Amino acid sequence: MLSCEHGGNDIPAEYGHLFGNARSVLDSHRGYDYGALQLYDMLVGAVRTDAAHFSTVSRLLVDLNRSLASSSLFSEYTRDLPSDEHRRIIGTIYEPYRSFFVEASRDWFDAGCFVLHVSVHSFTPVYNGVVRHTDIGILFDPRRGREAEFARILRRQINRVLPHLRVSFNYPYRGWPDGHVVYYRRLGLRNYAGIELEMGYNCVYPELMRLLSGALAEAGRVFAGGLKPV
Repeated sequence: MLSCEHGGNDIPAEYGHLFGNARSVLDSHRGYDYGALQLYDMLVGAVRTDAAHFSTVSRLLVDLNRSLASSSLFSEYTRDLPSDEHRRIIGTIYEPYRSFFVEASRDWFDAGCFVLHVSVHSFTPVYNGVVRHTDIGILFDPRRGREAEFARILRRQINRVLPHLRVSFNYPYRGWPDGHVVYYRRLGLRNYAGIELEMGYNCVYPELMRLLSGALAEAGRVFAGGLKPV
């Protein structure tokens, strides 16, 4: 599965009044993941999957990469809305996005197929004055052996085609506290591996992203070739 939770900074018209003075924030890393949708599009062209979906609704309305219980599900722009408005946003934006993947993968899981999920993101190179010393982050849960295995394969493939890039594990974020992939981990599925691919803004160039997409596609083939029954 391929997902892109923060592909844009769109705000539905009915909520536009909440963001009247927030244009600069919406256009920043807080509003969306710059370049992530372009990378996602290239990945869709590089791998074969029937389960690929993205969103261009800003995370400042509702964060599709957070669990419903997360304190950061809603931002300061929407946090104080009445509970019925929260339910409406969840019902019309959050749940349809998440449900796409649940429905697309249900038959695979029921049939015992192995599901590899890549959630595509990007990160600003400087956050709160702190420089992030990496170009690509591969986020995963190190307690899950097959996620760690795929992460190692992916880093090798990226290093092979883009040797000048710094590729890090679980940096600039940790890969296990919360996220779209965490939903499936919590189901206790043994035939699932989910990672978040974090691309630095300095990598948002078509040729580089094309090579990165090819590296991920090849990593998927190598990983699949080594799978044994769960």
